[in-house]
Amino acid sequence: MKYEVEVLVEQYLKNNYTWMLKKFFLPSNLCVNELKNILVVDHGKAQIVDQACLFYTMLCKDYLRLYNRNELDGYTQFHYAQLVDIFGIGYRGVLDLLLAAGLLEVNQVNPETGEVKTTGYYSKTRATAKSYRIPKRLHELGKFYKTATINTLDKVLMNKIARLKGVTTDQHLKREYYRNYVLAQMNQVVLLDNDHSRSVIALECAKRGVAYTDEYATARINAFNFDPVKRSVICAFGTRVHTEITNNLKQMREDFRFGGDSSKWEEIDLVASQPWFLSIITPALIKKFVPECADAIPAFKTYNRHPDLLRFRRLCADPDYGIYEAFRDAYNAMYGAQFTRADAKRICFRAFYTNYQKHEKLTPAKCAVRVQRACDALAAVEESHKHVLCFGYRYQRHEAVQQLQAAKKRVKLAKSLLFSHQCITMFKAEFRGAYDLLAEIKLLPWDFERGTKTFYTKYYANPALLAQRMEASIVYTVVVKALVDAGITRIVTIHDSFCVREQDAAQAKKIIKRAFAQLKLKPSLK
Repeated sequence: MKYEVEVLVEQYLKNNYTWMLKKFFLPSNLCVNELKNILVVDHGKAQIVDQACLFYTMLCKDYLRLYNRNELDGYTQFHYAQLVDIFGIGYRGVLDLLLAAGLLEVNQVNPETGEVKTTGYYSKTRATAKSYRIPKRLHELGKFYKTATINTLDKVLMNKIARLKGVTTDQHLKREYYRNYVLAQMNQVVLLDNDHSRSVIALECAKRGVAYTDEYATARINAFNFDPVKRSVICAFGTRVHTEITNNLKQMREDFRFGGDSSKWEEIDLVASQPWFLSIITPALIKKFVPECADAIPAFKTYNRHPDLLRFRRLCADPDYGIYEAFRDAYNAMYGAQFTRADAKRICFRAFYTNYQKHEKLTPAKCAVRVQRACDALAAVEESHKHVLCFGYRYQRHEAVQQLQAAKKRVKLAKSLLFSHQCITMFKAEFRGAYDLLAEIKLLPWDFERGTKTFYTKYYANPALLAQRMEASIVYTVVVKALVDAGITRIVTIHDSFCVREQDAAQAKKIIKRAFAQLKLKPSLK
């Protein structure tokens, strides 16, 4: 049996066209004529209908995410700038028409205070954002969206789509050739619709406790292939390239293909890449690849010859018994646990990137008390929840469910705090030199552009920022450049790994090793 996408993919591979595959996504019970009747009369421009279809495309795609999280009553947040990109400065008038016609709903309730605003609740963390959703009556049971072909892509619509993709606001990164080269390759990738890709989606549904249907699998795969707003981002924090390939399930990667090429992929990965990139940082590499972080150079000079830091670096470079194995064994010995190497990745990330200042004020006993109190509170809420479900009114049952979810979240947070404290304590005891180095870096006031604006800058994330920027700069300005210069032009990156065609893999590995060797670096590949 050939699925619909398989036939389209075959056509794509033969003809190598891009925009012909792109489609609008609309709610199952909404037709374009209905939008025309509501919008064109008031605005007098047929273009506004295409713009509304673009808006619904984003809502329908996010509806898949909400389904995957068992949050079908959830909303999709839109920053006002996105709405301007879609509808222009008159976006409020368009949305008011859709709301009045019952074709759209806005989140009116502040989830923390319960305050109701009929014009829509502004997000606490993003005061210029509101959240919208498609009314349930527009969703046909079991259907996630229907597609409408984009007949013409005029310059206005193409510019809107380009802005919504929102690669980056950093002018330097916009001009950086090899990041943009990889982004262009990623935007040409096709996901095959076959039994394997569907089985991967089915396993994910089972893991999340979500009902799997063939319609859902079709919607997921079509969304990847047909979405005109396949978002591509060079993140401001780590300057990595993020696309829907990087955000997709790892098991799905064998079903990706480069546009115009039916060859299978082979992924070339670096062993223990995140700790390794953190361990190879030197003053010289900072000056060359991450000059904006030059304030960290004195700290590296101070600890450069510390025995614990040298041992940390040796373990990060060891392909047989490396840093993950060392962290696993040290954690198990200290806490009587039975963690595996896979679990050790969690230990590493908590040990490296958690807020040290916060944990200096804590003790294992204090963390354990928090866990116990949260568990006791959950037990009490569960008992009350059972009683209310049996004898309470409807509004009481709704409140009881919310209280139970909040109590479970508090238990999860308390256990997470304890685990983080244990990881930091172990790291500090085993690798004091590396710990002290990271602690100093976490205090540096790096206030350059680093991504999402919050109420305070998370300086404790500085080591992650430094390591990711180092990784991205080396990957794109050195390694990818070497691959492309050698004629391996079909390449995408998934952070620290390189996906190439199967027939190019052996040559690519040699080029990657040679490129790192020019910097006197020797990563282990797998």
